[in-house]
Amino acid sequence: KKKEKKKKSKKSQSKKKKSPDKRIYILPPNVALGVDLAELGRITNEQRSASLEAKQEPLDEQLLKKYASEFRGGNVIPVDNSTSIHSHFDSLKGQVRETLKRLEEKESEITDLWMKTRQYSLDEFKRIYE
Repeated sequence: KKKEKKKKSKKSQSKKKKSPDKRIYILPPNVALGVDLAELGRITNEQRSASLEAKQEPLDEQLLKKYASEFRGGNVIPVDNSTSIHSHFDSLKGQVRETLKRLEEKESEITDLWMKTRQYSLDEFKRIYE
């Protein structure tokens, strides 16, 4: 019986493991080795300004429409050109942790805001599904 339990636990452990990502990305020839892939999709402030000056839809909005199925939230988050994308998202994660900590501590300002926005969400849910 002990051997059976060990076998079962090994099977359940193997199910939990994800296989490594084996996708191959073909990059433009001008991309230097060691470039962070997250940086390749960056739209610079200059590119955005140029598209606005040409009275075109901003480049980030064009790309968002083109690749909408790949964007989960559908939002383009602007990142200053002097900041790496990874450090920007690390900063955002820190802000989320701080907000959750404030919620757990029942800080009145953040708790009141959460209750208000929570109600918006519940009202919208009811409107959609009833």
